[in-house]
Amino acid sequence: MRYRLTKIEQSVGINLADPDVGLALALSSRHSTPPAPPVPYDLALDVAEHRPLGEKHP
Repeated sequence: MRYRLTKIEQSVGINLADPDVGLALALSSRHSTPPAPPVPYDLALDVAEHRPLGEKHP
């Protein structure tokens, strides 16, 4: 793994040991990760009632 990280550092021209580079990579990876798709209303559960949200009380 170290070999591959060294090759990445050389090809991209960065130093992964630099804390500023680590912070920039962490922030950019968080920003570029797409959000999870929303859960459809009928599949969501009412946690307090342990029943689907759209279901009426008996």
